[in-house]
Order: sequence, then C-alpha cells, then structure tokens
Amino acid sequence: LDAGPVPERELAQRAGLGWIGKNTMLIDPHAGSFLFIGSVLTNADLAVDTPFEADRCGNCRLCLDACPTGAFPDERVLDSRLCISYLTIEYRGKIELSLASQMENWVFGCDICQDVCPWNHKFAQPASDPVLEHEPQLATVDLEAMAEISDEEFDRRYGWTAMERPGAAGMRRNARTVLPSGP
Repeated sequence: LDAGPVPERELAQRAGLGWIGKNTMLIDPHAGSFLFIGSVLTNADLAVDTPFEADRCGNCRLCLDACPTGAFPDERVLDSRLCISYLTIEYRGKIELSLASQMENWVFGCDICQDVCPWNHKFAQPASDPVLEHEPQLATVDLEAMAEISDEEFDRRYGWTAMERPGAAGMRRNARTVLPSGP
C-alpha cells in the first residue's frame, strides 16, 4: 500500500549515512552528496543504527551563495518555487521572466549547490556502474532544435531518459526560456 512519500534523506541521516547539508541534500562524509538513496520497507527485526548527529557544513555557505535564483532563504530551507531543478523538471506553468533571466543555460535540472560543495570535491569518485556512465548525446542539447522539437521526435530521442519527466512540452518551454530571444 502506497500511503505517502518516504522521507529518504531524514531516514538516511537517522540510519547514520550522513547529515542534511545546508543545501537540503544528504551528505555522506565518505562520498559527498552525489548519491542515490534507496529504501527497503520491512517488518524484519533489524539492529538500530546510530544516527549521524554531526553537522559538518560548519560556516560554509558556498551552496547557498552559489544559487543563481536565491532558492535558499535560510540554511536547510529550499524554496522550490525558485529552484531551477523544480522549475525545469516538475513545474508545469510558464517560468517568470525574473527567474528565467537567472537560469543561464539550465534547461533540465541544476546541480550548482552540489557542484560547489567541498564535500563533493574532497570525496567524489566517478561512477563505476556502467548504467550511470555519461551519455554523450545528452551532454549538450541544441536549444534551437529543442525549442521546436515535435512530440514524436522528442519521444524518439529522449523518451527513454529522465527528460521524459517534463516531457516535450516542458523541454520546449525550458529551451525557449533560456534562448536569447526569450520565452
């Protein structure tokens, strides 16, 4: 029975996997924040792990200060209405011009707050699973072509990728938003 969302980050912290950083991401002290969190729900009697209590962000504000849209009004608080990842993947409406002007060339997601995190520079390792390998054809997108792509062509080229989440209409909107001619 799917009764609601699972708070993976909080559960991961309670299980001792890391702490919730100022950018609201779980940070593993041995791997940084570029990681996947999996959940297994069971009624098995398991030993309880020690929660990760330390906050190792200290005085660092790199993630908060690097966000081009100011989506972090405070430490560990994310205003999704301003988050480029939310705007380009989940949001279905028209992106306001005030935000569009701050999006640079981000048309699908954003990792700026993770890219600047010192924990990702100190401990990040390239993915070793072939499933997570870089897809060269997805590394860059022709914005002009994406702005006009048909639903059929989008499905053919990108229907198997995470870009399916916003879909063709969302990706056309995103491309038009960041093009110099604007939305």
